[in-house]
Amino acid sequence: MQSIQSTAHVDIERFSSDVWGALKEDSPDLAKGLDEEAFTKRVAQLLATPIYLAEAKIAEIRREIERRFCGARILTDVRPAFAEDATKRPAITIMHTLEITFHDDLGRHREFYVSLDDEDLATLQHAVERASVKKETLTRLLKKAEFDLYE
Repeated sequence: MQSIQSTAHVDIERFSSDVWGALKEDSPDLAKGLDEEAFTKRVAQLLATPIYLAEAKIAEIRREIERRFCGARILTDVRPAFAEDATKRPAITIMHTLEITFHDDLGRHREFYVSLDDEDLATLQHAVERASVKKETLTRLLKKAEFDLYE
């Protein structure tokens, strides 16, 4: 809720009132028997808690990207290539296929595949190791500067 309130650019009291209005309109049975003033006051108290707002904004920033990584695996297999005469001994190659799974902007689970050779594997490994080193460097600098770091 904090994330939505923050991006809606309305104050907490207005947002709390809007939540009450939506509850009454969309779920009148749920709103029945609830005290409007007590409800909006509790919603406002929840929204006013600063630690949750910071974490909600971080979560929102992480969700803004169109595709969010879910998982990966590398499939390795042997592939034959036959000559015109399929009774002859085939040529063989070892192939790697990188499977990346992700959630799209609608939350659907998706995947795509990329063919890799040994040089591609080394490039990928180097990129992952470099990203880890960059994170360590930034973490050290941010802690030294006394930033609150959410991981």
